[in-house]
Order: sequence, then C-alpha cells, then structure tokens
Amino acid sequence: LLEPGVDYEYLQSDVVVTGFELLVPVPAGALKTLAVRYTRPDDVVIGGSYSSYGITAAADTLMLEMIKAPDPRPSGPYATTWRLAMRNVYNLGVQNIPAGSFTLMILDNISPPFARPGSSALTYNLIFGIDSSGSWDGHVDAKWLDLVGGRLWFPDRHAFAPDPANVATWTGGEFEFTGPYQAQYDQALRIYNDYLNPTDENDVHQYTIMFTRTIPAD
Repeated sequence: LLEPGVDYEYLQSDVVVTGFELLVPVPAGALKTLAVRYTRPDDVVIGGSYSSYGITAAADTLMLEMIKAPDPRPSGPYATTWRLAMRNVYNLGVQNIPAGSFTLMILDNISPPFARPGSSALTYNLIFGIDSSGSWDGHVDAKWLDLVGGRLWFPDRHAFAPDPANVATWTGGEFEFTGPYQAQYDQALRIYNDYLNPTDENDVHQYTIMFTRTIPAD
C-alpha cells in the first residue's frame, strides 16, 4: 500500500485529482504493477473489496483498477494501461518558482532551433496551446504552470502532436502542420503511440522546452 505524500503526490485540477506522480519512479526493468481504487466526481466507486461486488472471498481481497502493467506496451493484453500514462506533464527541474522569474519557450529541433515555424508570426507556445495571448510575450498561461511543484502542463494529452482541431482553435485557423512540420508532427506522434527504444526516442525528439530562470542579484 503506497502512502500519499510519502510514495506519491496527487496531480490535481482545482479539487479533482487527474493523476498522480510517484516520488520514486518504478525502474523500467522492474516488473511491478500499479493499481488503484477511487471515487469519481459523480460518486461512482471504482474498485473495492470482492464482497462489495457480491463475490465470496477472503475479507482482505481487493478488486482494483490496473493503471500500469508490469511491462506497459501500446498493444497486448494490458494495452489499456498504456493510454493512462500522463504524457502531457513535464518536470521543469526546479520547484517553488517565483512568478515572473522565468521565460519558457518551445523550440523546434530544425537547425538552428526556432520558437516559431519558419516566418510565421505564431509561436510554438501558441500552437501547442500553452499561450493564449495571441502573440509571443514570453508568458505561458498561469493555468498550465504548477510553480510550486515545478511542472508544465499541456492542454492536449498528446502535448507535441495535438489534435489538429485544437491547433486550429488556438491559432485562429492560421496554422496547420504541413510540409516539414507535418514530418515533425508524425515523428512526435510516435511518443504517444509507439513503444520506443533509446534510438527511437532520439528520432522522435522534435521539440525542446527551453526554461530560463532569472536569478536576482544579491
């Protein structure tokens, strides 16, 4: 049994838990399963004891929802757990970040890296939905940042290969992934659909989160 605040932290949107983060990640080679029981916002209980489902069993026997198989893969008998991993949350590497003390840009990996596709006036911050200001001003919308925990959230669960309909909404219909940008999109989409080895991971790495802090002078 894992303990909140000791083994894991909740990831929340307002008061609704949308996921959790293990404080010590499960090593890739460890054949461990994660499973949960919880109550949905509509008060439906997921998981419980065998007796709560009318099944005769020992008193301490539980029925839980598996959220990570021992060897999670996008296909196979436990493929449903692959889609439960939150791949739209990134750790910025620092916590308790003062507001206004940083800049954050999404850069593409076309050499040299750019914060905008070609000559477009639209930034990747806008294209990926984390800046709704309509122009690059160095700011990410506060709702996508957890400054205490040092996390950046993306509004689409496929952070770097978002739904084209979402991109059209965020950019006012002024951008779509075509040409070399479509090729980048297709590679990035593999993050969410494919089981990647280290070489594959290098191939699909199409964008970089550039987070820069401003340290006040003494």
